[in-house]
Amino acid sequence: MASLSLILIVGLATFFNFAIILSKFKRADYTNAAADLLVFASISYLFSNSTSALAIGMIASMLFSLYLIKYPLNFSMKGTAVSQFTGTSSTSTKRRI
Repeated sequence: MASLSLILIVGLATFFNFAIILSKFKRADYTNAAADLLVFASISYLFSNSTSALAIGMIASMLFSLYLIKYPLNFSMKGTAVSQFTGTSSTSTKRRI
């Protein structure tokens, strides 16, 4: 009975994780979707030795996906500073010596 509940937990966590990743692809948030897929694949591979470890890994991956929804990755181009709070960007100025 314990293994059945673990399989159910892994299945539900995987379902919600894929639903989150697909929603990110539909919103064209490719950076966060790629990061989610990388974490999902890595955790699946690392924790595939036992069912209980896989359940912990899938829950951790799902929580990481939810974290990226609230705090998305923000990469800025070299030479520009992107404000995380206002969404504005400004070019950096170099000092003359």
